Amino acid sequence: MRFDERLTFGSEDIDFFRRAHAAGAKMIWVDDAFVEEDIPASRVTTGRLLSRMHMAATSGAFNIVLREGRAKAALHFIPKCSRRMFFGLLATIIGFVLKPVARKRGEKLYYYGLIRLMKGSGNLRGLLGRAHNYYDVIDGN
Repeated sequence: MRFDERLTFGSEDIDFFRRAHAAGAKMIWVDDAFVEEDIPASRVTTGRLLSRMHMAATSGAFNIVLREGRAKAALHFIPKCSRRMFFGLLATIIGFVLKPVARKRGEKLYYYGLIRLMKGSGNLRGLLGRAHNYYDVIDGN
């Protein structure tokens, strides 16, 4: 088995392990495994985190296109994209308006809306087979 090179813009590892599991590979969990990773500050900015959500939604939808076909993926994702983008836009606008009078609640709603917009537009991008350039940015340099 190999990583699907059509997914090198994101989620190729998830796809690989799903296929490996479906083929009968045994997955195990090790409670005392130790993993350490330095995360540069540039990866935790609002813009970068929203970009990552957009990339994950793009690759998730594109993966379904590759595995099940564009028609089946469209039946699943077009209603989902529409809902995410409609309610995302609504929440972003309401959150923006609320921020001056109810800062915490307004910000929460504003960012919730942005996340939904990123996921909805990412799903649509994936349906269209358009890669995301999230990994074109090198963090920490």
